[in-house]
Amino acid sequence: MLERLNEEIRCRTYVVRIFPNAASCCRLIRALAVETRENWLEAHRYLNMDDLKEHKKTSSARPPSPKPLQNLMHTITW
Repeated sequence: MLERLNEEIRCRTYVVRIFPNAASCCRLIRALAVETRENWLEAHRYLNMDDLKEHKKTSSARPPSPKPLQNLMHTITW
């Protein structure tokens, strides 16, 4: 990803050739970085939140299983 960003900066700076000042160069690089980040966030969705919500619904609908320690305590008589 970083190599792609560097290549994009190189191509854009080649088109501009001469920047009037350092701030204009920084603005171009910042704009490219923001664009790259937005594209990356949109393209790389690791978890579909709808699937997670559905999983939570089904897991909360089932009664919780009893804890083994509680079952063990009921069988022990003092």
